[in-house]
Amino acid sequence: MKNRVKELRLAAGLTQAELGARMGMTTGNPGVNVGRYEKEDQRLTLPIIIDIANALGVRPLDIVSDTETVFVAAAAMVKVRGQGRSMMFDRAMLERLAGGSAVEAVQIEDDAMEPTLAKGAIAVVNVGSASVSRDGLYLIQIGVMEAVRRINMQLDGSLRVSADNAKRAPEMMARPEDLAVLGRVLWAGGVV
Repeated sequence: MKNRVKELRLAAGLTQAELGARMGMTTGNPGVNVGRYEKEDQRLTLPIIIDIANALGVRPLDIVSDTETVFVAAAAMVKVRGQGRSMMFDRAMLERLAGGSAVEAVQIEDDAMEPTLAKGAIAVVNVGSASVSRDGLYLIQIGVMEAVRRINMQLDGSLRVSADNAKRAPEMMARPEDLAVLGRVLWAGGVV
């Protein structure tokens, strides 16, 4: 895969040394370092991609590709469901959690899962897993909206669906075949 550092640097009208200076490089030869980033994709770590993007005023995704999911060095871009944007995650973490299954990120839009997930938090969901295989947090379809809820498997085969926020709607019981499961939450991060 070819990165777009040189293309974006030239579009910004910067020399390699000027980009290096904007990135805060103070030792060695900033121009030589930037030249290496332009030619050697393996040098692009997540922190360097973010520094280059900030220096150029672009998104980190613009540095590495214009596709929805791309792996660069130790970083992976994951599409944010329904938002037309992507987020960068640690590649090894996603491979460990998802085992190669398709993943998407979801932004939590309500307070139903507080204190576990605050409104605005991001959850990475295994969208390749559309059934409940164990207790946990799942992205489900509730009417016309998608929401993350806690699902617990019961001894009789039914599923208990609940919100963690005691002020929200009470739990409900559902049969697996009646519940629209969109995927299992693999990871969640709070609002910074």
